Amino acid sequence: MSSAPWAKRDFEGKTVVLLVPGPLEQSPRMVAQCQMFVAAGAEVRVVGHGDAIAFPFAHPKVAVTAIGGAGRARTVRSSRSGRLIGAAGRFCATAWRLGGVLRRAMNGADMVLAAVPPVVPAVAMAVAMARRRGIPVAIDWHNLSASMAALSVGRRHLVVRGLSAVESWIGRRATLQFAVTAAMADHLHARFDREILVLPDRPAHQPTDPPREVSAVAIDDLIRQLGGEGLDPERPPDRRWHLAVSPTSWGLDEDMEMLIDALAELEMQDGNGLAVIITGKGPGRAAFERRVSMLRRPGLRVATGWLAEDDYERMLHLASVGICLHTSSSKLDFPMKIVDMEAAGMPVLAFDYGPVLRQGVAHLARVGLFSDSAGLRRHLRALPTLPGEPPPKILSPESPRAETWPDVWDRVARPALLQHLAQKGN
Repeated sequence: MSSAPWAKRDFEGKTVVLLVPGPLEQSPRMVAQCQMFVAAGAEVRVVGHGDAIAFPFAHPKVAVTAIGGAGRARTVRSSRSGRLIGAAGRFCATAWRLGGVLRRAMNGADMVLAAVPPVVPAVAMAVAMARRRGIPVAIDWHNLSASMAALSVGRRHLVVRGLSAVESWIGRRATLQFAVTAAMADHLHARFDREILVLPDRPAHQPTDPPREVSAVAIDDLIRQLGGEGLDPERPPDRRWHLAVSPTSWGLDEDMEMLIDALAELEMQDGNGLAVIITGKGPGRAAFERRVSMLRRPGLRVATGWLAEDDYERMLHLASVGICLHTSSSKLDFPMKIVDMEAAGMPVLAFDYGPVLRQGVAHLARVGLFSDSAGLRRHLRALPTLPGEPPPKILSPESPRAETWPDVWDRVARPALLQHLAQKGN
């Protein structure tokens, strides 16, 4: 492994368009991609949804252009036809704005790197426009648009079949493609008959020491920062509080109801209290907050909200345990939040959605898996033992310590990107 990928400036003088189809503030992998390009000397033009100042990496070599409107589907209580009409309207409006933004961003660009999902309209338009201009296009597959849509309308729906067709069209025309897991790479290779490079998510740095016992005052401050009810005045002086954190996008592939069900019947061991902080933005948050407000009782606090990058990192390092409720629409992806938890050195409780998840956490020393609310509740009830001892259902490490993100980017992405940059205009 290379220990100093940052020292190589072999992208000096190159301009890369980084297309973030989702919200700019909720795209940690694309932030990591941007950081590596900048460290390698490239100028980066970031195009995404939301507010340009929300992109959490500011640098003189980075120019951010925001497209109005959200990049992710909204969860609404309406008929399927109503959802489709609304989605079609948003699609057309976004596509109109996007066309002009992409044309300007690609002027003089040497490469386009686009994240998936979603594939429409941004990525499909970018691939078509870049090919006409002779600009290499790299696709970074985080998940599948078709499988995400199937959660809302069903796998046999015409929209799902259409998205699958667009995925295939993109996959056969992209210059270079990455996938977050080996299973996804195999799946895409079988579909497109193209080489797919495995570029897994990894911590940005070596994991920190395991979390120490945190004072109730620090937990109280975090909860109040999010606008929640603090631990006082009902806090007994001898109660030991534990902090569980659960980052979420509030999408349909995050089973937040499972967390509510687990907390509803949770009885902590004597002398212990549990504070749960759920961070993120998304359409399902309001409904969750209404339900969770009914769970208030001594020894339990739940807060939701959005934290800036620095506060998010501080929260992770205060936490006793991280909870991942990602269920995976494709069963081929791997949640970035687990990588964040690993970097913070905390134990991880994760919903077990299959072999890809289990393989991805096999190297972690302290990880508990669950498949329902009862399993999650058992792990949470064992919290006094988690910081020092493994919880039940632990997976034994089967691999050496994983690479950091700079290591894996330097090994996989850098040589492939440089090779295909040389093909511009060919």
